[in-house]
Parts: sequence; C-alpha cells; structure tokens
Amino acid sequence: MWKRNLTLIGLGCLLQILASCRSEWMGNLLPNQAPETYAVVDSIQRSGPYRLPTSVQLHWWGLDPDGVVDHYDFRVGLRPLVNQPWAWTRANDTLVRLNLPAGPDTADFELQIRAVDLEGAADPEPARLILPLRNTAPQVSFNYNPDGGSPLAGAFPLVSCPVLGYRWQGADSDGDSTILYYEICLNDTLSNDTVRIHNAYTECILEWANNSGLCQIYVGPNDLPLAKRLGGLLENDTNRLYIRAVDQSLSASPWVVSRPTMVKSCVASLLLVNAYGNDPNPTLNVDTLSMRYKAWLDSLGFGGVGGVEELRLFQKIGNRYTQLSINNRVQARIFGRFGRILWIAPDFDLAMQFSSRTLGNVLAQGGHVFLAAKAEAGTPAWTPAYESSPIDSVQEIPAGYSFLVTDTSSLLPLSGQWNGQPWTLPTMTHQGFSSGNRPLRLGASSIPLYKINLLLRDDNNPAPPFPLYNGSTVCMGVKVNPQTGGSYTLSSIELHRMLPPSYMLQMLRLLKTRIWQWPNP
Repeated sequence: MWKRNLTLIGLGCLLQILASCRSEWMGNLLPNQAPETYAVVDSIQRSGPYRLPTSVQLHWWGLDPDGVVDHYDFRVGLRPLVNQPWAWTRANDTLVRLNLPAGPDTADFELQIRAVDLEGAADPEPARLILPLRNTAPQVSFNYNPDGGSPLAGAFPLVSCPVLGYRWQGADSDGDSTILYYEICLNDTLSNDTVRIHNAYTECILEWANNSGLCQIYVGPNDLPLAKRLGGLLENDTNRLYIRAVDQSLSASPWVVSRPTMVKSCVASLLLVNAYGNDPNPTLNVDTLSMRYKAWLDSLGFGGVGGVEELRLFQKIGNRYTQLSINNRVQARIFGRFGRILWIAPDFDLAMQFSSRTLGNVLAQGGHVFLAAKAEAGTPAWTPAYESSPIDSVQEIPAGYSFLVTDTSSLLPLSGQWNGQPWTLPTMTHQGFSSGNRPLRLGASSIPLYKINLLLRDDNNPAPPFPLYNGSTVCMGVKVNPQTGGSYTLSSIELHRMLPPSYMLQMLRLLKTRIWQWPNP
C-alpha cells in the first residue's frame, strides 16, 4: 500500500511542475550572423616574367560565429568583375585554369569568394584575390612511328613521291585547349607562304598538285583539301616541314622541323613496287631484282612511254624503312598517281594485306595492277584482304600432305582469247624446287590465266615418286572492272621464277597490250 501512495504523490508533483512552466523562451532571440571569408592573401604582387601562369592553386576558408559554413560562392574573371555570376563549392581549395583573352600575353584576374551558412546568409564582404597572370607559349613536336614496327603501321620515308604525311602533338601548360591553330610551311620559315591548321587536327597530308607548283593539304581524316594550297616544295630535292603552335594570346611556339625527305617528281607511267628486302639470296634481293625487272620492263617498251618509277616498299637502312609512307592513306595517294602498277613480293599474305588497304584509288580510277607473290603453306586460306582481289580464297592443302613444285613443273595457259580475240599465252616452267606453294581459288567474275602442275607429297612418307595433284591448281587470274575498264591480275608464283625469261616477257607483253591496252612502241 505504501508503494502505491508514493507513486501517486510523485505523479502529483510532476503535474504541478508542468503546470507552472511558461510556453515561451526567456529573453530575446539573437539574429543569425553571417560568416566571414578569408583567402591566403588579398593580392599577389608580381610583374613581368614573374607573373603567375594561368593555372593557379588557390586556398580559402570561412568562419561562422554562430554556426557552421555550408558552402562557398565564388566568381573569377578579368578585372573589374561586372555582373559576373556566382558558382558554388564546398571545397577549400582548387586549381583554377584561366584563359587569357586573345591578344595580350598578360592580364589581371580577380577571384571573389564568400562563405554561406546553413541558413543561406552570405558574407557581405567577399574575400578578394588579385591574380597577375602571364601566358605561357605552347609547344609542338612531330610524332613518328617507332623503328622496326610492322610495315602495315607505316613509317617515315627518307625518299618519297610528292605525297607526304605528318603527325604532331601540341601542348600548352595553360591548357591544351588554349592552342588556337597550327601553322606550317615548307623548307623556309622566313617566307610568308604558310598555312594555318585548326587546333582540332594533329595530322596532315601534303600532295603535289601537278602543273600548279603548290601542294594540296588534307587535314585529319578529311578527303577534301583545304582551300589554301602550300608552296615551297622542292622536286627531286630534300624537303622538310616546319610547324609551330599559336595560342589564344597569339603567342607562338618556336618553329619545329620534321625529318628530311627526298621528294622525287614521280611522273612515270608505270610504278614498280619492289617489296623485297636485303636478303643475300639473289632471287630475294631488292637490288638484284630491281636491275632485272627494270631491264625487262625497258625491253617491253615501258621505259620509252613515260618511264618506270620504282618504290622499294620494305627496304631498310638498319632498322628503319626508307620509302614506306607514314600511313596507308598517304601510300594510297602515292599509288593513285600511277595508272599501272607491277607489284613483286616474296610474301603473299603481307602483299595482300598491304595492297588491300592502299590500291583502292588505283582500281577506282580504272588503273591496272599486276601483283605477283609466292603463296605458301602459311598463307591464310581466307582473309578480308582477298575481297577486293581476283580471288575468294587460297586452296587448302590436303591434311597430311604438302604441295611441291619442281624445276619441271609446267605453268599451263588456261585462256585462249581475250575480249573475243584469240591470243596465245606461252607455256612456261618453274625455276627450282619449292614446297608449300598454294593455288588460287578465283572469284566468280575473275578469269583464270594459268595453272601449275603441283605434286602431292605425303608428310609421313616423303620419298619420291610424288603423284600429281588432281585438284584445281590455278596460279594466275585477272579481274576486270566493267565500269572503269581497270584490271587486277594476281599470281601466286613469282614472275622471275617463270622460265624461260623470254616466255615470261611474252606473257607480260600480251597482258600489256591486251589487258592494259597499252600499245607497243
């Protein structure tokens, strides 16, 4: 009972206390006080070369006497700040990158920053920081492919026809976006013959425009040239491109010079693409084959009809390609300057990969191509590179066997007429022994010209005699474009291995006059 009485007494006291409480606070509620903002200093005294660069690290903080700072409003711009909008941040520092207006290379900027508390009260007197800034001139450098890389990636030529490609990279410590344009000239920075290239582009192609004395300029991936052309190219002489970057303040980098290139005029009617290297074997040596093919072509009359130009596609000095262009677009424009191309190569796969990326201009313009390269055991049966060629694929080798060509293997003609008129292609033999040779599987619109007698060798019992392979052994075919009249002839046997040479030349003479429609002198 006594515990119950104590409980009732306690409840009564609590009710008495609550009844005596006031419903409002005692005294006057103080108004909210705005925070204050502080920067490291209010101005930076620097002049001349000691001014700050346009990228500046800034620090600030704020104090609220009756609360906490929620965020900071800030604005920055050229002095004086007039109606500049505020932005906000919760950070206490930032890296500010300021762009000077075009023209002057120095300017004074002003940063204003004010603290704002949780109730939205802002510092009525923002902290100020005066920034004396100077512009930094941009920089530019040429980019080159590394030596010894894949030929499909391109290189920078020591010798070239008058189509040149360049790549570069610009930089500016004030921000790469402050680069306004690049300026280029050929061979002489003191001349007024320069061309400006928009900062969005970091590569260009210069192509000599015949009978104009000027180069057309293709920037970036564009296939249409700039309106302005560039002079100064020296034919049959060494050429260098100069470039400099110019920023928004019109400050320019020093002129930077490219590697030199000997530019040939390249006005011949026929281009010999010699894709052999420095192999000591004379049947694979670029110098030996160059002399041999030039003599043959001269005997066919090519030397008297505009001459023959040679491009040693994969020749090297040390580890550097000497005549390979910077990329496939440049190489394609070089090939496009010739109406007829004879391409000789030891590697069928590489020749097909490279030609598929670079012969488009020639074939689209109604040009004529003859490509001869050895297709062997490692040649892919199919790649996308075959799609623009006369073939669909390369013949598969029966499992457990190898193809074999001997010095008695005959190259037999498969065509007895051209355009309804008879012709007599000579029967030839193959020079020497060769294993792994692969025949061609022509596309539906291609015309077979030759087949070769292939022997089949059992890999498990490689002793002779070897039976004759009974499958298709087409080794040469041609595809004609009915719209343009152009042609693409492809051989999986190297031309200089077709014997005797007089018969091989007889075959080439027929192709020259009948397919290429080039009369004898």
